Amino acid sequence: MQQQHIIADRIDAMIADGTETLLTLDKYYKPDCSEKTLLDLRIIQFKSQYIRDIGIFDADGRLECTTGLEKLNKPIELPAPNNVINGFDIWWNLPITIGERKISSVVRKYKRFNVVFDYNFVNNFKNDIKYNENMVALAWGDSAKLSQVRMVLTLKNLEVTF
Repeated sequence: MQQQHIIADRIDAMIADGTETLLTLDKYYKPDCSEKTLLDLRIIQFKSQYIRDIGIFDADGRLECTTGLEKLNKPIELPAPNNVINGFDIWWNLPITIGERKISSVVRKYKRFNVVFDYNFVNNFKNDIKYNENMVALAWGDSAKLSQVRMVLTLKNLEVTF
């Protein structure tokens, strides 16, 4: 019972962090790839426990720059998102390239900004828990509704609902 509360708290914190960050970026920051904007975004990223990168999209919806890679030589077009919930695009297990390595991530986009989370944060739950990823994804649309989303988890053959 304690395990599912820990997981719910972690997922809720990650969702809230992403939602608050994306709404703040949309409200207070111009989506440009200037050095000042990228520095401001790096500060926001540094303060987050969960966000690993922040990206900015051009007017055509292509990734133009990120806090980690800065201005890209050529904007990148992402594949269609796995989910679109309440105006947030969500990609599960999206491979991103860091140097010569590909790392799985969860990406959440709102208008012209995105935040990147480490997919292993969510994926590590699979070691102990089998969960319906689509139900977890529903919560990403609105952190206030996390408690309203029925998630059924199987913990060592014991079904638990929270």
